[in-house]
Amino acid sequence: MVAFPWTSQAFKAQTFFILSVAAAPATAQQSADAARDIVVSGQRSVTGIQADRVITEDEVLTYGLSSVEELLDEIARERGNGREEIVYLIDGKRVTGLGDISTYPTEAISSIEILPRGAAAQLGGSPSRQVVNISLKPQLRNVVGRAAIAFATDGGFTSQNGELSVTDITRPRRINLALRWRSEDTLLESERNVIQAQNAPADLARFRSLRPDIADFEIRGSVADELASNLNGILTVRLFDGKTRSLLGRDGNGTQLSQRSKLDSANIDVQLNGDLGNWLLAFSGSYSENRRRTSTDEFSGTGLQSGNLIINRVRIRNASGEVNATRSILDLPAGPLSLTLRGRFSRNSINGAADRFTQLTREISASVQIPISSAAGRFGAFGDLTAGIEQTYARTTRVGAITNGTYSLQWQPANWFRLTGSVATGRTPVGVELTSGPLIATPGVRYLDPLQGETVDVVGLTGGNPALNAQLGTSQQISLEVRPSGSFPVVLTADYANTRNEDIITSLPSGNNQLLLAFPERFVRDGAGRLISVDTRPLNFARQSEEQIRYGLELNVPLGKNDIGATSREDPARKNTAPENGRLRFNVSHTILLKSEVVVSGGLEPVDLLSRDAFGFSSGERPRHEVDVGAEYAARGLGVQLSGQFKGQSFINLTGGTTPNILRFSPLNTINLRAFVDGQRLIPTATWLKGTRLSLQVVNISNTRQRVRDRNGQTPLFYQSAYRDPTGRLVQIELRKVF
Repeated sequence: MVAFPWTSQAFKAQTFFILSVAAAPATAQQSADAARDIVVSGQRSVTGIQADRVITEDEVLTYGLSSVEELLDEIARERGNGREEIVYLIDGKRVTGLGDISTYPTEAISSIEILPRGAAAQLGGSPSRQVVNISLKPQLRNVVGRAAIAFATDGGFTSQNGELSVTDITRPRRINLALRWRSEDTLLESERNVIQAQNAPADLARFRSLRPDIADFEIRGSVADELASNLNGILTVRLFDGKTRSLLGRDGNGTQLSQRSKLDSANIDVQLNGDLGNWLLAFSGSYSENRRRTSTDEFSGTGLQSGNLIINRVRIRNASGEVNATRSILDLPAGPLSLTLRGRFSRNSINGAADRFTQLTREISASVQIPISSAAGRFGAFGDLTAGIEQTYARTTRVGAITNGTYSLQWQPANWFRLTGSVATGRTPVGVELTSGPLIATPGVRYLDPLQGETVDVVGLTGGNPALNAQLGTSQQISLEVRPSGSFPVVLTADYANTRNEDIITSLPSGNNQLLLAFPERFVRDGAGRLISVDTRPLNFARQSEEQIRYGLELNVPLGKNDIGATSREDPARKNTAPENGRLRFNVSHTILLKSEVVVSGGLEPVDLLSRDAFGFSSGERPRHEVDVGAEYAARGLGVQLSGQFKGQSFINLTGGTTPNILRFSPLNTINLRAFVDGQRLIPTATWLKGTRLSLQVVNISNTRQRVRDRNGQTPLFYQSAYRDPTGRLVQIELRKVF
């Protein structure tokens, strides 16, 4: 087992001191760097693609967020596409994921460009993916420290987290080192007044946790530089150490049962981007190793056996390499036809106590972007029409040959109107941990037995399933975007998605009669018929299909003339402040599930997950309606944001038959608050507050929890509010300082 030295508190303190001293010259030099800043206004495009939206440096600061990763998550949430895969560019060059800049402070950003749908195909990505380009400042040197504490207003739970990052950018070179740590207390069932079963010990809630004790520490370092006139590279290294401890109740002798998990991981990523003639080339390679140890107190009907532990160890290694090459190969009347070729190889292995498995994948793909008409060409009245085709061929261990395809069409008859459609089909191989993860038996798992209509504590089995089949999926999507007027900053969007999956992979959902009939081997009972063990390892359902529409509105209004550029040049001390006159943002989206049904196995009827015959598939119950809304105002050094979510009612049928026991999940409304203020906004004359920011976040302001009732108006033990939302209202206070 690898034991990393950075888990000790002494090392954390020493590292903080060393980095602070090492970065001291940066503090003295910042005002000089500020004086050399040159402010350039204007909107540029990446590879000739006009951006839908450009978020300027001043607007970035109005979000009041700490890191690039946090900012991009918030922007995705505003646009309602937080679940989509995104192609990221850094200074116009494609990277894998967020590359090396996820931990960079937001002060490093010069601008963010959100490119239109379909732009990914011109950059070597799938035509259906969104593209975001992050432009960094040419020069920056700072140290950022952040510390936060959060607590539940109902008591019983607190968490602390912190971060220290050092960033040095002198284009083309950039270097970043970030340390992050987090700790969370155990939240007990007794601290939420969980009602136990009638035959349970009176004090059982004191020995069961709703949330585990957590201690994490992460160190990440990256360096990017220009290796030659036409070649640049990125190297990122990440080390992580994490521990959790869950309390599982007591055995027959009254002895505490617990489960501990320890994860050590190391990742290294290398990226190279360059050009060779007319080809744009990109290479990415990565290697990761994860070692996890799970220790569970051994349990029997008569109690612990000499305090033994059941220990499961697993080591997962992943190595992969990918090469992309893109160029224009033919000039058509409407524009150039571009071709992207991609080759990928991966080797993923898992080594556990009972199973060893290595999965090899070899993959090649080709995609073309075909301009059919152009607003500037012969058929200008028809607007811009572009088609995309991508074909992929792969061979994977245990699966064999796989052929996937994606086809897209984008039409823009005017600047204010865009329509995009795509169809994707193909098979997804099963990951090594899903097939070969170690079997872990956890006692004291709460499970609602639909046969007896009672919640019981069972031994829950988790791990891999070597019998899993690869999932086959087909999806169609149509997206509409309307910008009514250039002088009115509103964007209207509408999306329709239709997916159909065969051999869909899922963990065993909450039980009902149909699941008991389809998978009887997953449920073990004692001689009296009482449920004692449930195997929740992943399995294949025969088919799943879903249709949904989503429509939304996004409004982004600058309040008054923004003359911050001139002010910044006159007063370098205020170079990192937000626009003087403020900005108002508002967004709302409504998602409607038109259809959601599952066929558990061949020969069984489809189950409508939106009806009263549903069971808890995937993440749980399926509400038909979901609304997300957000409103934010930000001015110089001050911001406040309200966000809310509404989920409609939903149902789960436990027993079926002529007298079904149907659970009703009530509609749920939650509202969150986030506010921040710069230190010098509070005390303008206090120079020592320069670069500080105090933030307040309240999750679930009203402390609302979803109510679940059965046919008799009662709440089953398994669905008590403490299990639905253990913490409830959560308040977090954060202090951030830029040196």
